[in-house]
Amino acid sequence: MSLLYAQQQLSVNAEKAYYSMPVRAFELLLGALICFLPQIKWSKWLAQTLVWSCLALIPCLATALIIYIGQSVQSQNVVLTNRFSLWMGKISYPLYLWHWPVIVLFSIYMLPVNAGYQLAMVLLSIALAYLTYRYIEQPSKGFVMAANYKVILSGFVAPALCFIGVAQLVSQHQGFPERLSPQVQNQMAALNSFAHGIRQKCHSFPNPGTLANPQDCVLGVEKPQIDFMLIGDSHANSYTGLLDVWAKDAGLRGYDSTQDTTIYLPGVQRGRGEHEVAAFQARNDAIEAHLKQHHYQFVVMSAAFSQYLDAGHDLHPSAEEDSQVANHLDSYFAGLQAAVDSALASSEYVVMLMDVPVIDPDQANCSLRREWLGIERECAVSADEFQQSNALIYQWMSELQQQYPQLIVVEPTKVLCDAQQCDLSVEGTPLYRNQDDDHLSFKGSEALEQAYLQQYGNPLKSL
Repeated sequence: MSLLYAQQQLSVNAEKAYYSMPVRAFELLLGALICFLPQIKWSKWLAQTLVWSCLALIPCLATALIIYIGQSVQSQNVVLTNRFSLWMGKISYPLYLWHWPVIVLFSIYMLPVNAGYQLAMVLLSIALAYLTYRYIEQPSKGFVMAANYKVILSGFVAPALCFIGVAQLVSQHQGFPERLSPQVQNQMAALNSFAHGIRQKCHSFPNPGTLANPQDCVLGVEKPQIDFMLIGDSHANSYTGLLDVWAKDAGLRGYDSTQDTTIYLPGVQRGRGEHEVAAFQARNDAIEAHLKQHHYQFVVMSAAFSQYLDAGHDLHPSAEEDSQVANHLDSYFAGLQAAVDSALASSEYVVMLMDVPVIDPDQANCSLRREWLGIERECAVSADEFQQSNALIYQWMSELQQQYPQLIVVEPTKVLCDAQQCDLSVEGTPLYRNQDDDHLSFKGSEALEQAYLQQYGNPLKSL
């Protein structure tokens, strides 16, 4: 059951599949099972054949079978009794402790995971494991002869107090940031500036049917009249830094009310978890009702547009009589049309803010590591992949613009992408949230739009 649970979690929550005890329990249980299974007397030839064949299996099962089958002919079990295997067995625990820090070290320096570096990881792990075995594990065995109080005091209390003291010192000095250059400190601040935290009164309320209070959610200048409203999901929320810059430059006041995983698609339902379905419907109904009661100069919409192309979101018409005949993509496009219709009924213009590329989460702090470690690394993603993943969305936006002249499509990524690649930073400021694959940070959003203003001007001034 634990093994099946582990396989299921791999596709749902990879971190849980790696770290959680119930998910990893099958490995320990498999080892325990070997102790209780009755030993079978295999023929020498069959046992040897099975042992060597096991090397082709997945690691846990291979290890268990090699140990179990090898018991019947221990002296002939070459896999376990050769000198190299015996030596590796001695350093196996420190090898287990060291291999992951070594992998992380190579990852921090953004070294490619090719055959050469993989070999270097293995050799470095083995070398560190041997030194640990020789100079720490072996000497520590002398503790077995020491009195209990000495073991407790020198083996546990003293080291624990030292670690606690160091941890407290580092915590009180907030990691000693002065050891880092101002540029690195600014990049760290940008990576950890989360729009949903800065604008927590404007994003994802417990009751999705309730919109944010306009007085708590001011973008741009403070004035009585609200010129525009921002609606959409968490990607729209991540653009609030951008819109704040544009609105201040244009002398406008904006109002934002956004919700996780909720693109504005009136008349469309989302068929996943029961809670998500209800939240999606409630928020879209609330926005639709709000727009019918208010008028703005323009409405800004944004979302992780390409991600909703995935049929797993199961978009379909809210009306039951229509949901039987419409497929996912047809429903999505119809919802975008309805969204523009709804917004234009309450404004002169609709602004569609297009999304940013999806990246590997480890790339988010690439420019920080490049600056901090003084290494030469390319911090960019493929422009071609970005264009391909968004091709259908851009086609739809083009069709909608032909249908609605008052629809303005803005591509902030124009300042990031050329024909080959899309940069992940602007003027040294990382754009994405730390360890995030598709959300701009608040400061990254601000930096992106300062660059856009300089190159293309303010799109809000022309509306």
